[in-house]
Amino acid sequence: MRKQLALILFAAGVAACGSTSTYIPEEQATATLGGRTAAAYSLPSNQNKQGGLRLASYGVSELKQNDDESLKAIHLRMAVSDSGTQPVTLDTREQRLQLPDGRQLAPAYATSKASAPPLIQVTPGSSRTVDLFFPLPPDIAEESNPGQFDVIWRVDVGNQTVTQVTPFDQVSVDPAVARQELAEDIMDEDAYIIDPAWGPAGIGAPAWGW
Repeated sequence: MRKQLALILFAAGVAACGSTSTYIPEEQATATLGGRTAAAYSLPSNQNKQGGLRLASYGVSELKQNDDESLKAIHLRMAVSDSGTQPVTLDTREQRLQLPDGRQLAPAYATSKASAPPLIQVTPGSSRTVDLFFPLPPDIAEESNPGQFDVIWRVDVGNQTVTQVTPFDQVSVDPAVARQELAEDIMDEDAYIIDPAWGPAGIGAPAWGW
């Protein structure tokens, strides 16, 4: 009931305001998701690929509720695709975030545009994205953000359950964000215009030859 209430509160007006800290996956960091570096996995395995999962972090966000109270939470995004013949199911209640001291956090809030949490159903030939928010314990929220954490995620591919642990490390700059900013800087630079009247009049062997 408490989890259901939390999900209702998010839909009714809890908003994520900004974010602090940057985290990237330690392994499988071969993709991007929403402009962030993401870990990518084949579902249920590389040998039997019937879909895929990408996982990225949006840092620590401040959640504002209707009564103006706020709390700090780690924001994760999961994108699941189904390219097989069996449905893929992600239960937001089964996802966990483990802190360095061993404490495991459950998501208090979840949102998805195409599906209603807690069960995210992905039918063959489709994909779904879900945002999860894991509130930090008061003792951590009042001091500093964790330097690292593990995401213990779980999805069901048909009757098969796939569970993996994705470690995240805090970094100063997300490489995916840096690449995007560099591309934007290049596009903003002055362009050089070549005068078509400059250069030889035609293409062929030079008149002076050898």
